[in-house]
Parts: sequence; C-alpha cells; structure tokens
Amino acid sequence: AERMSVALDARRESLALGAGRPPSPAWQLAARTPVVRLPRGSLVDLALANGLGIPVALSGRGVVAPAPLLVQAPVGPGGRTAIAAAAARAGTGLLDLRLLADGAAAPIRPLPLIVDEAAAVTTDRDEVFLVEDFRLKADGTALAPGTEAKDAELLYTVNGQLQPDIPLRAQARVRLRFINGCQRAVIAIKIADIDAVRVMAIDSQPAEPFLARNGAVVLPPGGRTDVFIDMPAARATLPVLLHDGAAARPIARLTLSTEPPLRAAPLPPPDALPSNGLPDKLDL
Repeated sequence: AERMSVALDARRESLALGAGRPPSPAWQLAARTPVVRLPRGSLVDLALANGLGIPVALSGRGVVAPAPLLVQAPVGPGGRTAIAAAAARAGTGLLDLRLLADGAAAPIRPLPLIVDEAAAVTTDRDEVFLVEDFRLKADGTALAPGTEAKDAELLYTVNGQLQPDIPLRAQARVRLRFINGCQRAVIAIKIADIDAVRVMAIDSQPAEPFLARNGAVVLPPGGRTDVFIDMPAARATLPVLLHDGAAARPIARLTLSTEPPLRAAPLPPPDALPSNGLPDKLDL
C-alpha cells in the first residue's frame, strides 16, 4: 500500500463573513490544500501541530480513521504528534478538532477529506460543498459554539464563502459532496428547479442510486451525502437552499457558465459507485 504524509495545523485565522464587516477570528484545522485527497488503500501519517491555546484531539468522520481518544493522547498548546491512519474505503469524509472544543475562544472549522475510488467514476466536475454556521455579535465577531447567542445573527457559509456562485457547463454531470460542518444544527439542502438530484453515497458509503425527495437531502452534524446532477441547459441559475428547521434561505447558486455545452444530450442515469467491500445486508 502507498504510504503518504499529511501535515495538519490547528491554527488561528480570520474569516470574512460579509461585506463591510471586519474579518472575524476563527480556529482552523488546515492542510496544504483546502481539501485533502487520498487514493483508496493508502496508509497515512497525520502530522498534527497545535498552534491553539487549548489541548486538541483529532477525530475523523468516515474514510480515514485515526486512533480513538482512548489511545490518542490530546495534543497540548504548541505540541506536535504523529497519528497513523488508513484510507481503507473510498468516499467523502471530514477531519475536525471539536472533540475537546469546550472552552474554545472561537468557532473551529473542519477539514474536508476525500478518498478517491480505485475505479474511475464518470463525472465532469467533483465539488466539495461544505456548509458551516456562524453566529455573529453586533461587532461582527463570530461566537464560539456553546456560547450564549442571545440576539446574534446566524449566517451559513459554503466553502467559507457567503452565497457563492458555482459555474457549471450545460449538460455537465457534477458530483456534489454535501458536508454538514455546522456545530450542532441538522440541516436540509435543496437544489431548486431541477428534476433529478441522485443520491449516490451517504456518510462515505455507496448507496443504490435514488432520487432525493423534492431535490433535498437531510444531514446531521458531520453528515455527508454525495449527489449527482446533470446541469440543465435550459436554466441559467439553480438556487441552493438550506432549511434548518426555522427557515429556508439561499446559501449558493449553481450558475450556467458561458462555455459551450459539454454534450448534446444528458448522460443516462449513473451506475452505483464502486463498492467499498461492505456486505449488502446485515444478518440481524
């Protein structure tokens, strides 16, 4: 198996959460790239450096499994550690530092991680869609999770941006990797004005492809759902809406790029993603 090293930094950063607002302090689990990608079957050495003022412990959701907290000692402020892990299964995952986040002075942002399938998957685009929530005080500073929010303004970002446009070519088959990076909220994400949003994987595991009801998927905190869409040529914009149980709000737009269509007609419905080797049924 291929052996890889991934450098991870727990560090302070600033995040722009709206025009006219000063950047807000945030804590970030960061790597050399915004999304870590690994081949399936690789062995991984995670080198974690803690630049924060509290102890941290790395936890993984889905596809790369660091040693659990009972084995992995917390890393103190200024400390470093190396953690052996394995990318045994393909899919969309997440690394974060929220396990010991009580007492954090700022929101802690997670790091998306993708383990690529060994066999090729036919898509024209592969986009991570990381949703995070922030509660802002009147001065524009984001509150740490667990802090009394009172009249704080609630904002959702996609890949760290407020309501970004994601340009796509007509008739492109797009894999959207929805990740709920919110601190505590269960959310529903809906792609409006499109007939077919096909769910292909849930929490890093391939699913028998099915159409999402009303084009919407529900994700718990840390949940991941991979969907395929074919960008229609007849729509200039597809709004992406988020519902958190209180209200529906726009969080992004899939827009039609100015490039020519990729093909004359949509592709046929996709086959299931390659198996991760788990049993189809559990004998209960």
